[in-house]
Amino acid sequence: MRCKRCRRKLRDPEAVASGYGRKCYIKVFGKRPKAESTKPQQGRAVRTTAPESEQLPGQLSIYDLEQKESAGPDGQRETLQNG
Repeated sequence: MRCKRCRRKLRDPEAVASGYGRKCYIKVFGKRPKAESTKPQQGRAVRTTAPESEQLPGQLSIYDLEQKESAGPDGQRETLQNG
């Protein structure tokens, strides 16, 4: 099969599927063709919550803020159960 733009012979299976060579595809569509890779994508793993064992000493949690807000006028805290 040949490229629809420059008529060069296409050898790459992805180029044959699209009908354009890599460079011609970019010139025609303004972006790279989507690679249909069989490899799993490698990305940065993102952890949504940190275990309590990884908290830094002196680091406040949301529960500490609740306790500070519930402190009475004389500075005594009400006991809150974190459950």
